[in-house]
Amino acid sequence: MPVLLSVAALLLIVALCLGNGQFDRVGVVLAALGVGVSAFAALRRERAARPTTSTTLTSRLLVAGIVVSLLVSLFMRSDIPAGHPLRPWLFGVQALALILFSVFLASRGALRRAALAGLFGAWVLAATLTLIADPNPAIDSWVTQQDGIAGLLDFRNPYRLSYPNIYDQEHSQLFYSSAWLDGEHVVVYPYPPLSMLFQIPFYLIFKDVRYASLLATLLGALLLLFGSPSRGQERCYAVLLILFEPMTVFVIKQGWTEPLVFLFWAATVVVSRPLLDDMGSRPHRAIAWSAIALGLLAASKQYAPLFLVPPLIAGVPAFRRWRVLAIAAGVATAAIAPFFFWDPKEFVHDVVLAQFQQPLRLDALSLLAVWGRIVGKQQVPLMAVAGSFVAAAAIMVMARTLTGRLDKVTATSAAAWLSFVFLNKQAFCNYYWLGVSLLCVACFQIAELLRPHPFSEAEDGRRVPLNPANGLAEASAGRRTT
Repeated sequence: MPVLLSVAALLLIVALCLGNGQFDRVGVVLAALGVGVSAFAALRRERAARPTTSTTLTSRLLVAGIVVSLLVSLFMRSDIPAGHPLRPWLFGVQALALILFSVFLASRGALRRAALAGLFGAWVLAATLTLIADPNPAIDSWVTQQDGIAGLLDFRNPYRLSYPNIYDQEHSQLFYSSAWLDGEHVVVYPYPPLSMLFQIPFYLIFKDVRYASLLATLLGALLLLFGSPSRGQERCYAVLLILFEPMTVFVIKQGWTEPLVFLFWAATVVVSRPLLDDMGSRPHRAIAWSAIALGLLAASKQYAPLFLVPPLIAGVPAFRRWRVLAIAAGVATAAIAPFFFWDPKEFVHDVVLAQFQQPLRLDALSLLAVWGRIVGKQQVPLMAVAGSFVAAAAIMVMARTLTGRLDKVTATSAAAWLSFVFLNKQAFCNYYWLGVSLLCVACFQIAELLRPHPFSEAEDGRRVPLNPANGLAEASAGRRTT
């Protein structure tokens, strides 16, 4: 299974690189293959596998993905245009990252850890150089977020403000529905409050909200790498692929907010593990942290509640599920309520209704864009609605088989999300990037469980085999021991 997930991730990375996440004939075929492989991997039944062969092949695929990504960033595409004074500096940092990764592969012990730290530092420096080189990106997502936070700091409601339309008439008709426009202005702030609150410190310090996405990506990667006592090589490779695949810095540069969803998903994965264990003498603390993470995840983006079903079913035992759900709902409500009550009508319109008013984008990397190019845009809306329902149903179907299987939660969420995106009318780089990141996480989660750990000692000293389904040792009397 981790081999299939890594193949799906690599197919999608190539598809995104071909057109920066926009429509491309080859790209849409690769995207279809990647989505199909991820769904097959999430749905297939477990078989008796050769753990060593599977984990070795997974590692090789992830390493190949990192190396190719670094080479592509060096020689084929750059987020800083040629001729810019910072371009040689970015080239040097990317070349250093390639050297450090070679050292990381060839070394052990302290030198390997130093190379890993150097890779994280090189990524932060490369991303920072990219943001400095393009301080005013010509994209509406960045302009709207900048002006919205400026308005909030001036005690004005971002959901009642109007924002400059930076596009000409042709592109405005492509990007917006008529309900989004009022003359030369955009009258919708489409982002939930949590992303705005997270961005405020970075706007105050750097005057640029994109540094919030940079930090969210870095924190998410660090949580995944160090948030578990199990740190196999697949985990390191998967986290490095998330950072260095060519679209990661591009997503940050464009001002998209998916890195925040990635951060809260990483937090959910890390803190939910104790809920399936005995939790020692602190069950309430484990429940509270898991519920808080789920609540923040739910409030981070309009589509984020889609990610709650698999963790609640698979990652939370039934007798704790309602308590976790109640706390998570309280956290999400606390993040949303102040802005909702500030102006309920404008809030509901901007955050909820406006999403359904968006037109089909023929430049999207989706099945609907292909269909729209064949039959015309006006014939597609019903398919878009049907596709969303199909994807939501797929989440439920896949999650039903996952009780107690936290290792497959991420794979299921990734497959369902990617299916939703591929069938949607707005399918672009930021959405696929999030799906690729989840696939990478799923790779190391399952690969680590396949890694042979033949015996563990039960409480009475007996050696018992580990259960590969959930990574826990089960004594014959039914007790679970780590």
